[in-house]
Amino acid sequence: MESGGQPRQQPAAPDTKPPHPMDLAGHRTRGLEAELRDAWAKLADGRRGEAAERLDALKGEGAIIEYWSLGDKSKHVYPVTPPEPGMVMETPLTSDGMRFLAGVVSRIHDVEEEFGIFTYRDSLDVSSPGKFAANELATNVWKHAQQGILVMHYLDDEAGQRKGFRLVCMDQGPGVKDAKKALEFGDSTSGTRGLGLPYLARKDQLYTHNFKLETAAGKGTMVSVDVYR
Repeated sequence: MESGGQPRQQPAAPDTKPPHPMDLAGHRTRGLEAELRDAWAKLADGRRGEAAERLDALKGEGAIIEYWSLGDKSKHVYPVTPPEPGMVMETPLTSDGMRFLAGVVSRIHDVEEEFGIFTYRDSLDVSSPGKFAANELATNVWKHAQQGILVMHYLDDEAGQRKGFRLVCMDQGPGVKDAKKALEFGDSTSGTRGLGLPYLARKDQLYTHNFKLETAAGKGTMVSVDVYR
């Protein structure tokens, strides 16, 4: 990914697409998807403690790698005010927000390295696929929702071997008013670039795949993206 958050162009991959993640993960991921949807339903109803209890149980069972609570937006981002017409700004993270994301990204880098995905750990200008996705999903929660949770879990191939990982971000919030428009380049309701979700949703990326967005008006949104080679 290039400076400014835009993915770096890489040589085209051979014309052989990896199997769909539902085939990669099989029955186990289908069961986990139901568990995560149930956690999202609890969170969207304001029952964050119950959602966290279920995620703690899933982590204890080894079904998920890690999860992070995305609350207290005032601690992590400065108030977002509409910019002057024609102006574009970056998400204004506080020092606490930057430290929090650095911890999340460090754990994601550990998992990326398990699958031979270069992480650019020491670069301030280039992001790994997991870092780009996590930054976008977390900051969207802080900007637009009351609270949220970011989850990471492994994906398996058809033989049951680990292939990559999935990031799932669920929130309690107003929902996305126009999901189709939110995936258009340049669409932003907070004055930022409006590039993050559209890049994640692109089907020609080498490492990020199978973007999904589900939203419920007045309840919240759940977004997922797979990371594998």
